[in-house]
Amino acid sequence: MVVVPNVPSPWGEAAKGFFHIKNIEWHAVRLTYEICGEEGLGWTRWLQLVHAGLQGAPGFPAPVAKYLAKKYGYRSAAAGGYGTRVTRLLGMLATQLKYQREQNIHYYVGNSPTAADVYSATFIALFKNLEDGAEVSQFVEWFPGVTAEHVRAVLEHAARSALAPA
Repeated sequence: MVVVPNVPSPWGEAAKGFFHIKNIEWHAVRLTYEICGEEGLGWTRWLQLVHAGLQGAPGFPAPVAKYLAKKYGYRSAAAGGYGTRVTRLLGMLATQLKYQREQNIHYYVGNSPTAADVYSATFIALFKNLEDGAEVSQFVEWFPGVTAEHVRAVLEHAARSALAPA
């Protein structure tokens, strides 16, 4: 079950009650929020691409970047922290995937794909520069703190998730 941290929800509490009554094992999953929530990997990478486009660097084209900047709350003063946050999130995801692999589990949570796997595969597409011929070593240079192992783990997971049977 996906939960939003530090936000009590009557719907979440009701769901937990149903799981308890029916003796259904469940786990709170915060990964989905870290991947696609506000300030998650997708959101932050999106803002990185907005910033790049506004600066004339490879990213969104300037008119698109201007539109998205307003829509997604871009602040130029915060732009310096986007790379650090992306680095931390990629590291966290890679650590989770490494742990899962050590348990012989091929997904973020459990033995079958979940929303976390689908969202992860979707948002990894925002790092298209790797598919366009950038080397993993270049990516590691662009995001200090991210290791080649982090990049490979997340990309391998995204590929497996995209190919997983429904």
